[in-house]
Amino acid sequence: MFKKETIEKLASLADSLDEKGHTEEAGIVDNIIQEAAEGVAPFIYNDLKKMVEEGKSFEEVKKALEEKNESFTLKQEDYDEVKGKQEEE
Repeated sequence: MFKKETIEKLASLADSLDEKGHTEEAGIVDNIIQEAAEGVAPFIYNDLKKMVEEGKSFEEVKKALEEKNESFTLKQEDYDEVKGKQEEE
């Protein structure tokens, strides 16, 4: 998962590479952006992280995030990833 600013910088890099004729490299950067987009959006990630830090269960977090962001569905693997990072700290 990347922060919004990082994704924007990567998109700018891909555009720059493409303009300079480095289409293969631009494609690689575009693939990285696409993979990052499949994760949790940065603005949702911050809420998810905060709720995990507060000790909320998967079901509590899922319900709260889905009520706040109607088009979002929390996956257990995303919750587990954030919880695992929290336990490492």
